[in-house]
Amino acid sequence: MSSIDPMHLDMDIIYWAESVKYLGVHINGGKNLSFHIHSFRRSFYAAFNSIHSHAKALEKPVQVALYESYCLPLLTFAVGAVTYNEQKVHDLNVCWNTMYQTVFSFNRWESIKSFINGLGKLSLQCILKVCKVKFYFHLLYAANLLLSGLFWLHYNDCYSADACLRHVAVNAV
Repeated sequence: MSSIDPMHLDMDIIYWAESVKYLGVHINGGKNLSFHIHSFRRSFYAAFNSIHSHAKALEKPVQVALYESYCLPLLTFAVGAVTYNEQKVHDLNVCWNTMYQTVFSFNRWESIKSFINGLGKLSLQCILKVCKVKFYFHLLYAANLLLSGLFWLHYNDCYSADACLRHVAVNAV
């Protein structure tokens, strides 16, 4: 990011930041909206290593259930509201695949895509898409008309944002 002079608001100086953390999500500064995933990956591996160090003697399905319960939410946090590029989805998928490779003693270079499917589990890419669809479903059918309107504002074939907002305002009365 190029150097930008700080803004002045009354007597206060507001400095520009490379990124900002809001509701647990790191938002990058720049021309395009993008998000950091490093904290999610770090939290995942911390939880994974903690569980793994105490659960090695457990049956493998029990281990997987523990990871799904405690580690998977760390990778899917806020995924309904944010959009990741392919590289970030791939990086998160590597984390999830590492879990399967560790539990079932695969080598790092071995593909486990078929193995995961054989277990009846979804890949992380599919899990992320399911989370996003659930988020949109809840947004669409929210009792709050403003939330429902935001869904239509973002995903309907409206000619303009004003038309969608008018639609929401008319239906709210």
